[in-house]
Amino acid sequence: MPSSSTSTFSEPEEFEAALRRLTDVNLLVTGQGRFRGRLTQVALHRIHLVAADETVSRVAHISMRPNLTLVWWALARHGSQIWCGTPCLAGEFMTLGPGARAYARTEGACRWAGLWISATDLERHRRALTGSPIMALNGASAWRPRHAALQTLRALHAAAIRLFEHRAHEVLTPRATHGLEQQLIHAVVQCLSNGVPGAQCGEAGERHNSLMARFEDACETYAHRVPALSELCAALGVSERSLSSSCTRHLGKGPISYLRLRRMKSVRHALRSACPADYNVAELARRHGFTELDRFAARYRRLFGELPSATLQRSKAVL
Repeated sequence: MPSSSTSTFSEPEEFEAALRRLTDVNLLVTGQGRFRGRLTQVALHRIHLVAADETVSRVAHISMRPNLTLVWWALARHGSQIWCGTPCLAGEFMTLGPGARAYARTEGACRWAGLWISATDLERHRRALTGSPIMALNGASAWRPRHAALQTLRALHAAAIRLFEHRAHEVLTPRATHGLEQQLIHAVVQCLSNGVPGAQCGEAGERHNSLMARFEDACETYAHRVPALSELCAALGVSERSLSSSCTRHLGKGPISYLRLRRMKSVRHALRSACPADYNVAELARRHGFTELDRFAARYRRLFGELPSATLQRSKAVL
């Protein structure tokens, strides 16, 4: 039976957790101010639909699970959403294949829509509908399909989201649900069958993506300290110029700045989870490698819109 939910979030961690029902996501806020997010999810039999609104800039590292394929597109302000280092343009949609990883970042507020479908179901429907192969959806790609095909996909998706947002209490008949799902899958197949691969499919894009995957793995090693750039590059076996160039393209900032933001996220999580009676800001900040507390508090406030002491005082452990 299909199900749906529409939720609003004031914490990026909660927004991230909602997305993780289908995809492993590490979401890192990069813009200043308070985060606000809205997420509508619709689970049909073979596909899962999502429509989202976010208010501040962020970087999301997405890791697909085996046999699941993600198809998504930007809604409004297309150039403000960057997929694998390249701005998303009107008339494009993006895919991420089973087991693949990619960075998706935004500059300012954004709206986007997407769907998840198993690679097995997508291939089965492709054979039934077209009888001809489409390019294997390995890794991250951008596609430029025919205008009519993309418009059909977007219109069907938007209609389905509206239907479940406004009539969530009503149960669609199995026949109606099946028909809606078949139309959506057919639209995806049509887009992929006549779509032209974008820049991310080239060799240069693949090299950047490969380096960034290794960089993300290396970030786990530096959870409590920020290394010198030379140390990080030596661990990855790349030049400082190459790493800085790839990070600027994919993350909108250099590797060291990104590592500092990751630690900021970690200490915010610790503050939100700690009991104020047992911990203080200084102790938790030092545990995450922040020794200059005044500078830490100022950066924290610019990034999250509140002092770290305010986060601690309203932590979940108080409830």
